[in-house]
Amino acid sequence: TKEHPNENFARELMELFTCGIGHYTEADVLEAARAFSGWNRNGAEFLFNAEAHDSGRKKFLGKTGRFDGTDIIDILMQQPATTRFVATKLLRFFASPQPSEEVLVEAVELFGRTQLNVKWFLRELLLSKYFFSDECYRKRISSPAEFVIGTVRSLGIRLSAPDLIGQMNAMGQELLGPPNVKGWDGEQKWINSTTWPARVGFAEFLTQLASDNPVAALRRGGGSHD
Repeated sequence: TKEHPNENFARELMELFTCGIGHYTEADVLEAARAFSGWNRNGAEFLFNAEAHDSGRKKFLGKTGRFDGTDIIDILMQQPATTRFVATKLLRFFASPQPSEEVLVEAVELFGRTQLNVKWFLRELLLSKYFFSDECYRKRISSPAEFVIGTVRSLGIRLSAPDLIGQMNAMGQELLGPPNVKGWDGEQKWINSTTWPARVGFAEFLTQLASDNPVAALRRGGGSHD
């Protein structure tokens, strides 16, 4: 509300999802929070309460006006820092956790050229020679969801939802329950003295399934008898 603007929302929007730390000030956080006043929800639906909105003038990232939340988002999307921040996150998540600066520059240029269209950006990335190069091959550590779901899909194995959820939980990922707004750190953070045995145990569990029913395992894998 205009009496109690939500600085948390404004800060996380900038810190985690658009321009990143170092590209805004505390004053920008306060002004953005004012602009988002009146934003709420009714169950799962977005709700704007005009009476709770601060319609006064705000100064945000060098621009001045009677901004509301959509104006703040538009201004953030025009920031070069946002283009670099989001392109870098996409590149690290889908291709390589440690891309070179040369690759980062090319990715930022591509993302800007597509007008921050994630679908177009990923299409170019996933069809690029870089994506199939040694710089990306086997460089990422799969999340528990990627590891568990990807493995059973690849092998054609059917497991109950509780079994799948239990395996992922043991590896440190509770679906729809991230540790904070940022989400899971991923990569090396997926591997520790507790989660690594859980990964190994899952692989051994699938091996045992195959050994208990070799005919079904052959059919799942597309094999045949001599």
